[in-house]
Amino acid sequence: MMLYDAFISYSHAKDKPIAAALQSAIQKLGKPWYRRRALRLFRDDTSLAATPHMWPMIEKALGQSRHFILLASPEAATSKAVNKEVAFWLERNSIDTLLIGLTDGGLVWDNSAGDFFGRETVPLPDVLAKRFPSEPKWVDLRPYREGADRTANKRDAKFTELAADFAAAIRGMPKEDFLSQEVRQQRRALTLAWSAAASLLILAVMAAAAGVVVFAKQFSPRTTAVCAGIVFAILPRVTWSGVEARCYAFTAVAAVWLTVLLVISIRRNRGWLWLLYALALTVSILLNIYLVLLVPVYAVVTPVLGRRKSVLLWWAITSAVAVGAMTPLMLFAHGQSFQVAWIHPLNWHSVLDVVQHQYFDNSVPFGILVAIIFVAALAIRLTGRWESAGDTRRLLIICAAWIVVPTAVSLIYSAIGDPFYYPRYLFFTTPAMAVVLGVCIVGIARKPRWIAAMLIVLTVAAFPNYLLSQRQRYAKESWDYSDVADLISAQAAPGDCLLVDNTVGWLPGPVRAVLAARPAAYRPLVDVGRGVSAAKRETLWDGHVAVWLVVGRLYQCATLWTISTHDTKLPNHQSGTSLPPGRMLARAPAYLTAKNVGFHIVERWQFHRAQVIKSTR
Repeated sequence: MMLYDAFISYSHAKDKPIAAALQSAIQKLGKPWYRRRALRLFRDDTSLAATPHMWPMIEKALGQSRHFILLASPEAATSKAVNKEVAFWLERNSIDTLLIGLTDGGLVWDNSAGDFFGRETVPLPDVLAKRFPSEPKWVDLRPYREGADRTANKRDAKFTELAADFAAAIRGMPKEDFLSQEVRQQRRALTLAWSAAASLLILAVMAAAAGVVVFAKQFSPRTTAVCAGIVFAILPRVTWSGVEARCYAFTAVAAVWLTVLLVISIRRNRGWLWLLYALALTVSILLNIYLVLLVPVYAVVTPVLGRRKSVLLWWAITSAVAVGAMTPLMLFAHGQSFQVAWIHPLNWHSVLDVVQHQYFDNSVPFGILVAIIFVAALAIRLTGRWESAGDTRRLLIICAAWIVVPTAVSLIYSAIGDPFYYPRYLFFTTPAMAVVLGVCIVGIARKPRWIAAMLIVLTVAAFPNYLLSQRQRYAKESWDYSDVADLISAQAAPGDCLLVDNTVGWLPGPVRAVLAARPAAYRPLVDVGRGVSAAKRETLWDGHVAVWLVVGRLYQCATLWTISTHDTKLPNHQSGTSLPPGRMLARAPAYLTAKNVGFHIVERWQFHRAQVIKSTR
């Protein structure tokens, strides 16, 4: 039984890092998401436990391998262990099963001699002399011998392609077919990852909607509670969360179930419940720092639900413990406030954000209908025709505090300090808005069929925004980062140069956010203007060096890819020997400096916000 697909033989003196990198790359190529590896390779450092009987174990592994990978180098040629391994292999296997990766030295074939030139200096074991019937194919790994450990970590595209030579030979299939299979596996894994993320989001929304029903049921009849849960599910701000990869939907889950736990703790006033509340509050703040704004909400809510001194004391102590435990995190987060410096100071647009965007996103029809519902409900209440069962008054007080307090704190802090308010950051207040709407709808419609009719009307009003804004190609802040990354992956060659125009005015960050969104697409390129890494700067994006300070790097480039602002006056795609820059690029330093070095534009693509320019010289 063949336990290994290949045995890797190498010099421990110099080739241990590149052997490890090659093993990792080959084993991962073509790997389905559910398997640990696609191929199993033997390398003594990873496959053998410490033992004084090394050769019998090596011999056993050689006998259980289908192929032999030799990392050829002058050190390997003089290594007794490598020579012994190669000799053992050739005694039992065909020379066709031996694959060569050159890590140092040179290999030049002499047709007349039927061997490589310079037998004395050739970086192959002597046992391979005149063993090849014709010139064997070998893979040049010499550029990767130094820094191979970094190559393995970064998944270098060229190195991966070289590893594919070995993987394809081991699989017994053409390299092109193997790489196509690898692409299919990657797409399958990506589709699965997105499906899992979407499923998780759906589960989060369902969990939050269930929490809304349970919360509302504490104070109102089942009809009102179910209506509130449905309203939550169709609320435009909730459906918007589907375009986000961040945890906004989970903040609603945490907020609504934490509030349910608070209500139960106040009513039952048991120590273990209050301890559970403290733990849940701590975890909630850890999930999203803005959930600490629920504490002042609960400061208003707790006296409304329970005036007993022991209840107030339990709430105060457990809340203080949770907030105290999270204070170091909150202080650290406050120190990172410069990361959101893109948030605008308060202005008249902030009114629209609070009234419209905070709960209704861009759905103006939905917002208008909600306003009509609120006015109608208030009119019915003032005329004395309001019919309600349960404790609607306290339910609305809790929801009002849940909406007003976090919003007011955010706005006040933004007015006197750094800009802090942003509609989506208060996503955790959406359950309260859903409950208020649910109460109003039931109070107006009263009968189930009319309640259903109003919910259908709200759904219809929300649908255009859902379809045309939230589910369109550029739903995420109108960004086209994936389009740019896909183009670079498809068109650029490893070693090409990349230059980003840092004069663009995109939000929420500089143009380098494009690169941070899909870093793997740009990794094979030489990023001319890249400064200090984001990790070292402790910021979201890498640093940027002005292009006129790195002109020398441009002289080393033959092909240059530039990312700049979309030019609406130009067609979506152009190609030619020397294209004009266009009005958006003409004054940009990224173009002018490259032009002075001798680059001319040969191809250009326009996207939603960005344009990508290919230049040569």
